[in-house]
Amino acid sequence: MKKRRRIEAEERARRERAERFRKRMRHRIKVVLGMAAVVLAVVLGVRYFDMARMDTKFDEQMAVGDRWLAEKDYGRAVAEYRKALQIDSGRAEEVNGKEAYVQSVMRAEFGMLLDELRTILKADRNRFNDDSGQRLDRMLEIFPEDEAAQRYQRMRERQQKGRRKY
Repeated sequence: MKKRRRIEAEERARRERAERFRKRMRHRIKVVLGMAAVVLAVVLGVRYFDMARMDTKFDEQMAVGDRWLAEKDYGRAVAEYRKALQIDSGRAEEVNGKEAYVQSVMRAEFGMLLDELRTILKADRNRFNDDSGQRLDRMLEIFPEDEAAQRYQRMRERQQKGRRKY
């Protein structure tokens, strides 16, 4: 009987130790999970505010491009739109739409300038007034590589050589 009691006491002590161990492990797991939840909340919060800040920077950069577009400085407008794309590449469709709009505006302006150039050249091939010359110079600024613009530039240079007195 003594042996049995002693075995039961040892068994009870073993169970109590096992139960205390399980409680400590549950407590540790709860602490680790709590810390993980806090870290996750902080990371998500930082990411959310970073995304909000990124959206603000993107919108500001697009507004800068819009200002250059309003001033008809198309090259700078496109450059600012591309900077906005570097800030948030996920909004590429919006940037591409703006760039396409700038290109269509440039084509329209170029078409008007080209029509004006043709009209001026038909009217008088050797004389340019200052206003039409400035418009044609604007065409050269916008499209320096265009063939018609280069022909105008050569004509302009020949005209100026003719005005010089030697």
